[in-house]
Amino acid sequence: MCYAQEQFSDGFVPETVAKRLTATVKPRHLKELCETRSGGGQSLFTKTTVDGIPGYIIRNFTRYNKTAEERRAEIEANAERVRKFRANKRQTTTETTNE
Repeated sequence: MCYAQEQFSDGFVPETVAKRLTATVKPRHLKELCETRSGGGQSLFTKTTVDGIPGYIIRNFTRYNKTAEERRAEIEANAERVRKFRANKRQTTTETTNE
């Protein structure tokens, strides 16, 4: 899940990455995460292909995490807020030193 959040992938984890991240785990454990859970519950991962890349989608990822688009907008808004703050601070500092 950290990988998907870091990579702005909306819950998609490429198969090569999943295997690398789970190198110490038995292959059957990854397979079990893709299987329907006992009692009829949904699997945690769904094996899929995105843009020709095989991998896994984390179920309900965007339900509990911001989407990549939302995160990018938030980052841009924060960057703009910081730019304005710094510009205002420079202007205030310049005015103070000129007095």
